[in-house]
Amino acid sequence: MIRRLVERGVNIVRLKRLAEIHPGGARLACVYGGPDIEIAADGVVLVTQREPRDGLYFDLVPHAQPSSPAGIKSVDRIGDCNAPNIIATAVYAGHRYARELDEGSPVQVAHFPD
Repeated sequence: MIRRLVERGVNIVRLKRLAEIHPGGARLACVYGGPDIEIAADGVVLVTQREPRDGLYFDLVPHAQPSSPAGIKSVDRIGDCNAPNIIATAVYAGHRYARELDEGSPVQVAHFPD
């Protein structure tokens, strides 16, 4: 992929992190503390790491017990807790989970029966 980008004239900038987006461009900072560089741009498309947002899940699991004072009986993972995706996928995951909840068949990662 990188080779194809370079062949098409894309300038690959390495070892920089996005420090600021401003009208007309962006400022990139060196990850090792070197000088910042300015890049002219009409727009910026953010392509970030695709890691799950699962902090709340792991915060709640220890409290999901039949005798939990908070009344938490189960904790399940859906949507961006498993893997980030487009918003339509997250909405569908929530809709599907709610539909299947009454059927008693959602995939449950941590479930504590009454």
